[in-house]
Amino acid sequence: SEEVIKRLEVLVLMAVDLPVVSIHRQIASALNVIVQITRMPGGRRAVTQISEVAGLDPDTHELIIHDICNMRDGQTLRPTGYLPTFVESLIHKKLLQLEFLYGRDAGATQATAPETVPPRTGGTSRTTSVATPAGRKG
Repeated sequence: SEEVIKRLEVLVLMAVDLPVVSIHRQIASALNVIVQITRMPGGRRAVTQISEVAGLDPDTHELIIHDICNMRDGQTLRPTGYLPTFVESLIHKKLLQLEFLYGRDAGATQATAPETVPPRTGGTSRTTSVATPAGRKG
């Protein structure tokens, strides 16, 4: 998640000369969730981290980011135990079962994207990040 923020900062700084604090304010108001997608060995893509952008720290002016789920073993997306501020909306819309976030689901969730992407030559893994705009309600 921190990598996403750094990339966004660099992109904005390349376009305009703004203080980093202003960039952080814009990011905090624009994003709610960061979904990290990594190209795995063999070419498949997997969700490896889901984080909530919880706002801006008033003292340090740094973004407050909480990991919701991450992939620790390279195979399975597992909850960190942090409950995001929008958890009730996800449960109400039946997009999430609370048991998963508490880690009671022994099988967890397989973290594979629906499509398989052929590997690129050169063999390096690449990470893609998808961020949801803050104005949208899940």
